[in-house]
Amino acid sequence: MLEQLKEKVYIANQDLMDQSPYPFPWVSVSAIDREQGLVVMMPDGGAVTEEDMAVLDLSGHVLEGKEPPVRDMAVHLGLYEAFPQIGSVAHPYSHWATVFAQLDLSIPTLGTVHADTFRGD
Repeated sequence: MLEQLKEKVYIANQDLMDQSPYPFPWVSVSAIDREQGLVVMMPDGGAVTEEDMAVLDLSGHVLEGKEPPVRDMAVHLGLYEAFPQIGSVAHPYSHWATVFAQLDLSIPTLGTVHADTFRGD
């Protein structure tokens, strides 16, 4: 099911990880087939081949795949619902943002773009 889309999502995940400046990158790429209302995502724990990819409906029910999809599945599905013009979501996890989140710390405002965008930490 959706073999070409699985291959594209698998390659996109691998490309993002390969391009990361960090030694242990975390990424999550998904894509949607709007005609069928199905989403292809990386399974939790990663994929060794494109056959490992998870296929789910827009309610989050897994239709294909041995492992459940990544934990941020709801974010991806919410974006597909809110923005019907998008066909893919690429969600890289910043090394430092992950560290701050795991330590339950705010990221301090260190520049004007940050301050203008987020209005604070």
